Amino acid sequence: MRYDRLEPLELSTKEIKNSTVTVVGAGATGSRMLEQLVRIGADIRIIDRDLLEEENLATSALYTEEQVKERLPKAVAAKERLEDINSDTKIKSKVADLNSQTVDSLLSLSDIILDGTDNMETRFLVNEWCVKNSVPWVHVSAIRSSGEVMPIVPDRTSCFNCVFEGVKGSSLETCETAGISPAAASVAASVGVRKALEVLEGSVEGKLTRFDLEKGDFQELVTGRESCNVCKGEEFPYLEGDEGTTAIAVCGEDKYQVNPGSEIDLEGTADKLEESGTVTLNSYLLRFDGDEKFTLFQDGRMIVEAESREGARSVYSRFIGN
Repeated sequence: MRYDRLEPLELSTKEIKNSTVTVVGAGATGSRMLEQLVRIGADIRIIDRDLLEEENLATSALYTEEQVKERLPKAVAAKERLEDINSDTKIKSKVADLNSQTVDSLLSLSDIILDGTDNMETRFLVNEWCVKNSVPWVHVSAIRSSGEVMPIVPDRTSCFNCVFEGVKGSSLETCETAGISPAAASVAASVGVRKALEVLEGSVEGKLTRFDLEKGDFQELVTGRESCNVCKGEEFPYLEGDEGTTAIAVCGEDKYQVNPGSEIDLEGTADKLEESGTVTLNSYLLRFDGDEKFTLFQDGRMIVEAESREGARSVYSRFIGN
């Protein structure tokens, strides 16, 4: 039988096979978690806002050169590859930005959520939604040769805000500026999936796992049970839209996502842009190469190469309108 070699393990995979697992982000760590989850028979939902690019082939699992040439969104490309790995699992994918307006529809019906994102803003948002809706999630990140994993179970462990309150994404290194070791991404993903299994079996402890492969360090830090304003239910600034921006950095200093919150006619926009540069169009997105370079999605989001948030908004305004 397909799963026979999983049966002797002290940690059963039965619970995860009967659960819906949502993975937010399908990059270096997310793609590896997705593959592991599908191989053990989990039903999954993939949420990713980004386009598959050539540099993803060196750091992410799953993807192929042909998918890069087709300019597929990561969520679509991941679903294609995962269906080849296990046709018995249910796999749904959504090319979308997770924000205060979309979070309810994208995360509802999740039994557990795994973090494959590349920014703190999204993590704070996921944390607030999970605390408010009593849904467990696992924070997973990797940079350079190091990484960290932290399972979060509302009312049982510290939440993400308890531990990372005040930490801004702009103060942290990114995979664009610091690089990411595929080995570190693999370790973080494996520990993340393991912690998800523990959460679903009810055996989770409030610990933050940190490792550095270059130094050979691996440690677990007890986070305790704090009680911040999010845990108390007193404030949810990211859910309520008080925090967060319409233009956010995408894993680097020279690429931003602008999200006006309204859908766009890609074919009509392609016709308008053809005189200004080279336009590539498929069923999911439009790619423009000219004086400016950007990718436009059906939901109206633009990922643009720019030096600042203001510059990114300016490009959107010039080419698409306000």
